[in-house]
Amino acid sequence: MSVIEIPLKNSEEVLEVSLSDLHENSNEILNILNQEEAPLALYLNFALEYYKRNMFNEFEIFLQQGSKAALATPDQQKQHLLILNCLASYQIKKAKQIKLNDPTSQQDKKYLFEAATSLFNAADKIDIRETTSWIGKGILLLTKGQIDKANNIFKAIVETPENANNIPALLGKACISFYNKDYKGALASYQRILKYAPDFKPNVRIPIGLCFYALGNTQMARKAFERVLNMEPDNVDALIYLSILDLNQAKEVKDETFLENISKGREKLKKAYKADYTNPIVALQLADYCFNKNEYEKVKLLANIAYTNTNVPALQALAYYNIGRVHQKNYDKAYKAYAQAVRLDQSNVLAQFGMGQMYLFKNEVSSACECFEKVLASDPNNYDVLKILGCLYSKLNYQKAMDYYDRISRIPKSKNDELNESNDYEVWIDKAKLLEQNDPKAALKAYYKAAEILENSNERVPPELWNNIAVLYHLEGDLGMAEQMYQKAYSECEEKMNLSEVDKEYYDGLDTSISYNVSRLYETQKEPSKASVIYKKIIKNHSRYLDAYLRLGAIEVEQGNYEEGINYYKKVLEFDFKNVDAYSLMGYAQGLMEQIKDIDRYDLYALCAVGNIHLIAGRNDQTKQGKELYYRRAVELFDKALRLDNQNIYAANGIAIALAERGYIDVAKNLFIQIREVKSSVEAIWINLGHIYTDLGQYQSAINNYENCLKKLTNISDIGYIYQCLAKAYFAQAKVEKKVEYMNKAENLIQKSLYIKPKDKALQFDLALIKQEFAQLVVDQPPEVRTIENLKKALNGLNISKKYFAALKDAKKQPVNYDVNIAGRREEHNESVKKVVIQKLEEQEEIEKKKKERMDNIKLQRQKELKERELKKEEELRKAIEEEKRIERQREELALRLEKEREEESIIEEQLKEKKKAAAASKSKGHNKDFIDDDEEEGNMDYEDSDEDRKMKKKRKRNKRKHDIRDDESENEDKYKSSDKEDDLNFDGGDSDEEDVKSVKKRKKYTLSKDTISDDDDDDDDDEEIIAGNKSNNSSRSRIINDEDDNYDEDE
Repeated sequence: MSVIEIPLKNSEEVLEVSLSDLHENSNEILNILNQEEAPLALYLNFALEYYKRNMFNEFEIFLQQGSKAALATPDQQKQHLLILNCLASYQIKKAKQIKLNDPTSQQDKKYLFEAATSLFNAADKIDIRETTSWIGKGILLLTKGQIDKANNIFKAIVETPENANNIPALLGKACISFYNKDYKGALASYQRILKYAPDFKPNVRIPIGLCFYALGNTQMARKAFERVLNMEPDNVDALIYLSILDLNQAKEVKDETFLENISKGREKLKKAYKADYTNPIVALQLADYCFNKNEYEKVKLLANIAYTNTNVPALQALAYYNIGRVHQKNYDKAYKAYAQAVRLDQSNVLAQFGMGQMYLFKNEVSSACECFEKVLASDPNNYDVLKILGCLYSKLNYQKAMDYYDRISRIPKSKNDELNESNDYEVWIDKAKLLEQNDPKAALKAYYKAAEILENSNERVPPELWNNIAVLYHLEGDLGMAEQMYQKAYSECEEKMNLSEVDKEYYDGLDTSISYNVSRLYETQKEPSKASVIYKKIIKNHSRYLDAYLRLGAIEVEQGNYEEGINYYKKVLEFDFKNVDAYSLMGYAQGLMEQIKDIDRYDLYALCAVGNIHLIAGRNDQTKQGKELYYRRAVELFDKALRLDNQNIYAANGIAIALAERGYIDVAKNLFIQIREVKSSVEAIWINLGHIYTDLGQYQSAINNYENCLKKLTNISDIGYIYQCLAKAYFAQAKVEKKVEYMNKAENLIQKSLYIKPKDKALQFDLALIKQEFAQLVVDQPPEVRTIENLKKALNGLNISKKYFAALKDAKKQPVNYDVNIAGRREEHNESVKKVVIQKLEEQEEIEKKKKERMDNIKLQRQKELKERELKKEEELRKAIEEEKRIERQREELALRLEKEREEESIIEEQLKEKKKAAAASKSKGHNKDFIDDDEEEGNMDYEDSDEDRKMKKKRKRNKRKHDIRDDESENEDKYKSSDKEDDLNFDGGDSDEEDVKSVKKRKKYTLSKDTISDDDDDDDDDEEIIAGNKSNNSSRSRIINDEDDNYDEDE
């Protein structure tokens, strides 16, 4: 169809509009449609033609005008309904085109969704049963992410007999089934579409192939994609999916077809890229290919192409994932990219895995575990993830770690393994290390399993494994087996050191550790001389091996050589003057233990004091055995004090602390609560309860206890420490709940502590860390939550934290109570966070600027509307006043007229009376009627009429007045009738002559040409020529209007 015909109003003629002229004539066409009151279908037809030409603005305008025109044509409701649905669908399309990463446009998207909803509601008022409207509403819900509601609509449509094969509804139902991973249901729906609409576009064979692939039937998937290529050789989707199948097949089958499959996959990928290089799936596949070739710059370029050419969150997330993984060793940039990928698509396991790795780098183990667990949720038997989680939870939660190791130990490392358990020796070693704490026998079995796997693989068992087995035998009391295993470990270590390619320094350290363990074994076997020889050998080779000095001292003290023993302890203090073990052993070892026996059984203070010393020693001992020994002895001392005085709060507090340090947190908490109920005035109880709640993650309860302690505080010197404890609780709560206000409270409290102890390095470290984490917390907030004020504060805080970390990392030569290495890493991390803050600040300023502009525009619009309403009210009031004045004037004029008429009637009555009087007087004089004076006759002619004549004259005068009034009314009537006729003529566009012409010239067509319509300066006569379609013939108008010319033409 090259033209669209517009019927002219009140005529059988039509105006032809060429579709080739649509670009220039949109306004003129719309005006003609409106003037000629064209059928609504024409508005829709023109709109669709504009849509085909990508003239979307005109498309929308024609639909809107058609919807307005529909208000005057209630008989065309079907066409009106189609226009409304078409308009609503277009609003949905515009909403889908808005980028997800553009927060300023999200309000626009909301507005478009509301507009679509309003249009569908208007359509429902016309016909609520219309299927097209319901399909549109289903698509709207689908676009808004309300999947279940959309699915209910599509299911309801296809379940009605008349719509059982409705293609759009089936397509919507199929898409939702695929989204919900109901691949069989999706496949059935797509196949049904293919059956009833085999030529449907887009080609449903593509999703059919994807369903087969998801169901594991790659052969049928390949057939579906190949069928598409047969029909459409350049179909990008088919090319890319076949490419993926070829490349996957190459990975799975390492035979002679490997290179062939690789080549096929690459060729299809290249062809797809040439056909459409902006296709996001093509770009992402190429990015993966380039990554494997270490072409990282190309990966970035392709990822950006994919991101900018899709509005699908899952694909955008993959683009950011690719950007993240190319940032080799640039952890901050990688973290940022992975974080963005996860925000876009929580189900992207690749991004979650990368995010977990970034959290590990930042030493945020709990956050890392959350990421890896999300990966595991989508792939429950993922071997690598299970290993990682087992390892991470071994530091956090013993039972969870055991669960993961149990699961992984039942999974073969590869699909080709026939065993029903893991043949990965590393898994068994990790499991054994975890079991050492609670089940040494099970740990031994796990170690032996690892050794068995290595020996079956013809690999040597590492000396570390034999050493660990020996230690377990040692702890279990099987000293003979322990000695054998130590010997095996020693032999393996010696062999390793003889190899040229090994790390000799590492194995020298391992050899020293094994030697130390053997010495401890000799001590246990009551062979101190053998042990001393080995200890001295260790000291000779490694003069700073402090444990060897401590053991030598212990041996000397045990043999009664107190002076010799003390000298060894002093040697330790020369290297480490804060070594608690040295102090403890030197002051209390054998000699102090003997003195404890002699302590006055009623000296409660001494018992508690020594118990506290053992608590400190246990806290600082790095060995499990040493910790256990000190804590057990501390509990014995506190227990003895309690037996002497069952109300001794300090002894009970000491026991609770020992239990908490040994990991019995819940038991310790209950004990602290009982002590607090007995004596709530003791500050230490509140502090310890705060510590317990902090360890349990119950930060608000911890805060409450610390604050109560502040209220009860009697020793002002402790206030700085309590401030610090409170700050740590608020800090932890801020990180968990992502609340800036808690981080602010933590900073304020640390500032107070620093005011009390300005040179405390640990407090300086805490302050720097809080400022850095505050910045990270702010940038992680969504745009609608974070503020410019907080971002500026974060930027200022980062500058301060950088100075602190720079100073703290260089304090290596002096003993410090914080981790110097972490300070160095935090300083490096500071710069990356700063860059992000600067970027977010710029973004937030732009967002706030646009928001302010929108609010200002809304405010101006409201002010404008308010002013317009006020002006309208004023105008209405003015018109009302004028109308009242006009009515008042009319009343006054009418009153005047009536008064005048009454006066005139009064005068006439007076005249009549005078005439009567004159006539009566004349009669009484008795004049001779036969002889009348000429002058007298003339002067008194009217008075000499007979009574009958006078009556007739009077009647005629009255009739004349009535006729005058009627004539006036008639004139008025004629006036109004004339006006109506003029209106009729103007409305009809012609007179009766024109009608006669039309009756002669049946179905005359006029053409709307590009040349005539573009002439904007033509007057009304030119418009008639445009409609006639003959610009050069100036007589055409007169021939149409002139009856005589028309008749002449007919005669001709």
